[in-house]
Amino acid sequence: VLVKENEQSTDENHCVFIILKKCRKLIGLFKHCNKLSAQLVNCVELNNIKIDNQEDKCSINKLKQDIATRWNSIFLMLQSVFKLSKSIKDVIIKPENKENKDLLLKSWELEIICELIDLLEPIHAFTKILSRSKYTSCPIILPAIYKLTYYFANFKSESNNSTIMNLIIKFKDNFNQRCEDFLKIEKLCPATYLAPRFCSFKFISNKTAKISCIKKAHSLVVQLSHELQLTQTSLQLSSQESDIKKVKETKKVFDKVSYEVDSARIRNSQLLKTCKPSDGEEAINILIATQSCFNHTALDYTFLVKSLQSKRRFYILSQVAVFLNATSTYHKRANESFDKFQPDQEELSRELEILQKTFTVKLKEMDDRHSLVRLKDVEHDNNLVDNLPVNK
Repeated sequence: VLVKENEQSTDENHCVFIILKKCRKLIGLFKHCNKLSAQLVNCVELNNIKIDNQEDKCSINKLKQDIATRWNSIFLMLQSVFKLSKSIKDVIIKPENKENKDLLLKSWELEIICELIDLLEPIHAFTKILSRSKYTSCPIILPAIYKLTYYFANFKSESNNSTIMNLIIKFKDNFNQRCEDFLKIEKLCPATYLAPRFCSFKFISNKTAKISCIKKAHSLVVQLSHELQLTQTSLQLSSQESDIKKVKETKKVFDKVSYEVDSARIRNSQLLKTCKPSDGEEAINILIATQSCFNHTALDYTFLVKSLQSKRRFYILSQVAVFLNATSTYHKRANESFDKFQPDQEELSRELEILQKTFTVKLKEMDDRHSLVRLKDVEHDNNLVDNLPVNK
């Protein structure tokens, strides 16, 4: 947005592209001149510029040139120029550096740079958060997008510069278009839902949108968990199937070798009296070799059978453990849900107590009224009786 939208601009007095070009030339001047760089370092120390950020402390005496292959390079360039603008001015206005006066940034240009820094700083912070390697960045994408959307929606420029106003509008449109593409990624919702910090979706101000996101994330998590369980089950079944095939093949070999052992014993159990000693030794060697082959085959077969039974027991126990863990997790979540409603329950109980007291008072009032009506009826009846004519 900063470069492409302003390359075709014809207003050279208020063009952001011209300011960027000027900043590049200014930084290039200091980069290629050791004398100017040394003067800049001295001016920075004299001006006593204090920076709280450790990253800025390491490069406070350096101007950063923008690089096309580096993230937020234009922001870093503008930030370095703006922070060191006073020191740059002190160096350029010296008599020996008067030939470079044209590169000095004017006050209105510094105002535009300040506006651009305020506009681009959240993007830089967002990039740094997503570039960390010590934690998973996927759950942070959705909250960051909503925060950035809210920031840019309420962003107002302090200056009335038409160039910066048009740039902000184009920047917002470009950002909103990119956000729409990001929000179409379905797996961002469940990733945010599974993160303890963002599972309540407090970063969404619209209540309807928040509820729809939570429902969507919950359904996707359930779907992914079912798919994961099916995948794990299919893998376990395929491994068990391959183990069963190995056992069956080994059993065939075992049966064959055992038959050969029996045949060798039957053939070589009796020798003729006229046989040579070499024939006897050969028969003994055949029996020893056959028996050794049988022993190894039996050992392999027994090992495969035992390992298959152990795997089956382990699989059953693992499934029981998974069931118990799922049940305990379900009950824990249910308890947590009920704990969340505890304040509402207390408030409801207080309201019920108040209603009960009010009802008791009203009931007493109604009883008093009924008793009063009965008394009046009795008095009225007595008066009627008293007023009846007496027959003499």
